[in-house]
Amino acid sequence: MVSLFLCGSTSLISQTQQPTFKGGVSLVTVDVTVLDKDGNPVRDLKPEDFEIKLNNKVQAVKSLAFVQAEGVTAPPAASAPGAAAAAAPPPPTLRETANNSTPKGEERVFVILVDDLSFAPVRGKRLFIAAGKFLDSLPPTDVVGFATASGVGTVNPTRDRAPIKEALSKVVGQFQDPRNLRVSGPANPGKAGFSETPDGPVGIADALEIDRGNPGVLKEVIARECFNGSTELFNGAMIETIIAEYQCAGDVASEARRTAAMTRNTTARQLEAYLQVIKAMSRAGGIRHLVLLSDGLGITLVQDEMGPVSKAAASAGVQISVLAEEPDINLSDMGRRALGADVVPQTNIGTAETRRNDDRMLMQGIQTVADVTGGIFHRVIGDPDPFFRRVAAAASGVYRLGIDPPGGSVPGKDFVVAAKVKRAGSYTIRANRRAVLPGPPVVVPIDEQLKAAIATGQALYRVPVALGTALRRSKNGAAPVEVGVNVEVPPSVKGPLTMQFGLRDAVGPVSNGRKVIETRGEDGAYRFSFSMPVVPASYKLRFAVADAEGNLGSVETSFSARLRTLGPFTSSDVLTWFTDSKGASTFLALDDMPLNLTTLNASIELYAAAGATPPADLVVMFTLTGAGKETAEIEREASIENVEGALRAQVELPIDQIAAGTYTLSAKVSAEGKNIGTVTTTVRKKS
Repeated sequence: MVSLFLCGSTSLISQTQQPTFKGGVSLVTVDVTVLDKDGNPVRDLKPEDFEIKLNNKVQAVKSLAFVQAEGVTAPPAASAPGAAAAAAPPPPTLRETANNSTPKGEERVFVILVDDLSFAPVRGKRLFIAAGKFLDSLPPTDVVGFATASGVGTVNPTRDRAPIKEALSKVVGQFQDPRNLRVSGPANPGKAGFSETPDGPVGIADALEIDRGNPGVLKEVIARECFNGSTELFNGAMIETIIAEYQCAGDVASEARRTAAMTRNTTARQLEAYLQVIKAMSRAGGIRHLVLLSDGLGITLVQDEMGPVSKAAASAGVQISVLAEEPDINLSDMGRRALGADVVPQTNIGTAETRRNDDRMLMQGIQTVADVTGGIFHRVIGDPDPFFRRVAAAASGVYRLGIDPPGGSVPGKDFVVAAKVKRAGSYTIRANRRAVLPGPPVVVPIDEQLKAAIATGQALYRVPVALGTALRRSKNGAAPVEVGVNVEVPPSVKGPLTMQFGLRDAVGPVSNGRKVIETRGEDGAYRFSFSMPVVPASYKLRFAVADAEGNLGSVETSFSARLRTLGPFTSSDVLTWFTDSKGASTFLALDDMPLNLTTLNASIELYAAAGATPPADLVVMFTLTGAGKETAEIEREASIENVEGALRAQVELPIDQIAAGTYTLSAKVSAEGKNIGTVTTTVRKKS
């Protein structure tokens, strides 16, 4: 039994992004991969470019989203020679900002499932080595798990590649070949060229057909293995009589039943392993991709056993890539034995041909898994590395379509799916052949959704939110640094807003909180500011917000809570704030300044070591310089005062005098005529 858990991967997508009608009726979700002639995802299709049939009837595409994998980017454009060397290093800054205005992509979860029940011990090594290289090629944001069909060596999904690579290095095929290994009978054949034992093994493909009750295949195999290919004996006798009278015929029938039983048992274990891994992957968010490495599956027809796997893949939204290596050529087969000069040799050459037929059947069986799940089948010939690169490319983006269900459909109804791209071009289109109409969206309390977003760090985009932090020295002796936090949500969002935040260090959660915001600023935006004392360390700050309609947005920023050293001082970030028409001051750690702002206040704080005497002739000069410009738009010398043991340098900047755009705000500190350091931040004036 395969055991695979996706711990910590609670999917908010299923809670907040399940496509529905405005009336609350769920749509049928169909994931479609569209690849160009080079195997790369096509990213610019629209709903009208798709034709989706459910049970052979065209249904309307009501929603479309191209889901991009996080961390997968196009190759960077080449820079001009010497450009990197000529570029000046950016000025030092401490303040951190983040927003979710541009989705960074969804988490991508790969599970490498090695079907070790299909591999002989000497097979598959090149595939396993190539799978290790595949891991190295993935961006660090990808989560990868590992499983085997036998259940040996499972590794739960993780961003740590080491345990997966170790597990791959230890995989050994577990295939138990059910075929009789006898390749020749006794030296003296029976009467009239009849064999007393089968001339060769009963093949897996033949055994499955015989077990299905196909009398034609049974006659053919008995004739081939016992009567040198002659079917003359069957003209006057029933097959049951021949099996009872001739030992060889009885052996063939017995071997066929045994081979078929062993194959069916192995096949059932393989399919159950596929099913359990797919179900486990359904609990993950983002793009879920199963990479199945197999040497074949013993199924001669698309039988009922495939139904649960196909339906599970459709329900879970799991993409599947199947990689199967070209079978080896057996050059050691002894062929058929000679039965004397008076017997005409049959055209079937024996074990080698039987094994070729079996290899073909096993390959077709595993290809069927890819076909019925809408996956991609890769018949690996030669170097496996290019095939793994195609897997990574295909998994970098998928269209998630919401399809109008046929009238009268009830939750749980499943459909046969056919997907087509109507736009002209050469495309490879993959979609699961099954789809399931889900029930009504699960109602999860807003606070629970916010808590899940904070716990997992999952980025959500339905509510735009910007987050900024700035550092200063804390007045709390036990925690020497204070981080100021500033959050802004635009006026277009419907309030009131429910917000939660979580602060984490390398060990785990440090602090959390919750706030309901009902009041807007003068420009209509929602703003929330607070501060937290922390010890010097590296942190992640996660913030999630829900609007009045239950839409969620979340963002995460990382920062180091360590004050910068400037000569004999440590320094705060550049601290900014503004005053509204009512005289209320609002802390501003974000890049964007409010609309219609006329004056921006800025300061830095300098902290001398205990007992140290501040240097004479201390000057702090603030400048505001437009992006790409060398001359400052505004330059002001700050007034300096001692406030509770800190030297605070503060200015007022007339923002109404500058044009809209992005600016660098710098605080240059000098003492006794010498520059001792500069601290900067970025601000933007919106038009």
